[in-house]
Amino acid sequence: MTDLTKKTAITILATACALGIGRAASAGPIFSFDGGVVSTSSMVSSGASSVQSYMNTMLAANGGGSVTVTGTGLTPTTQIVTNSYDGEGHVIGPGGVAVTLGTINGGVAHGGANDNFLYTFTGSSIIMQFTNVAPVTGVTFDFEIFPDNQCANVNTCGSANIPDFRFLVNGVSMFYQQAVNPPAGARSALMNPETNPQWGPTTVNVGFGAPMTNFTLEFRDWPATIGVDNVQLVSTPEPGSMILLGTGIAGFLARRRLKAAK
Repeated sequence: MTDLTKKTAITILATACALGIGRAASAGPIFSFDGGVVSTSSMVSSGASSVQSYMNTMLAANGGGSVTVTGTGLTPTTQIVTNSYDGEGHVIGPGGVAVTLGTINGGVAHGGANDNFLYTFTGSSIIMQFTNVAPVTGVTFDFEIFPDNQCANVNTCGSANIPDFRFLVNGVSMFYQQAVNPPAGARSALMNPETNPQWGPTTVNVGFGAPMTNFTLEFRDWPATIGVDNVQLVSTPEPGSMILLGTGIAGFLARRRLKAAK
């Protein structure tokens, strides 16, 4: 009888997992804008509307919901996807090593067909408003502040003019980064523009504190261009769902043992 009880409990657990009790209980990304797997040419011509369409297709395959893509200085036809980099084509990272969103993106070749990212060349922000999506507990993304020719040195252009990046959730600032000067003399004389303030690429992880199904993400720059890639909405297991499931199984086992003792 004990073996049968254990087998029945295992069957209940397996069935619950198969049926997806509490869709937020599944861990991992439920949505991703990953420039490494999406062809740039398929999104450039129709601008923000094509990005929005792609994102909605992804959401439909991962629990449903919708997203609207807008932004300051953007229209539905504004191009917000590219695989071309501003400045010298790359940014200087730690130790004077050249890095780009492409190299942090799983080794995607710079300038390749899939080396694309969201950018704000013609606006100052990209806003994603999500509605009725599967419960999300956080977001992760890569960003980069490109070289800015208007500020040659952060020590001389004034703090109010230093290029920066801000990430907001529901209008609340969750992450902020100012650009910095790259290492002096890190590159040859042909790459002097790289002495302008820049930053990145950097991966940012922001937790929401509690699962949300309706929320707004905003990627804001001032005054220089930023690039954003590998945007992922992350869902982690809800402890409550697993506790309820465990309690149900425990109760079932107790009843089985009681019957067996009679």
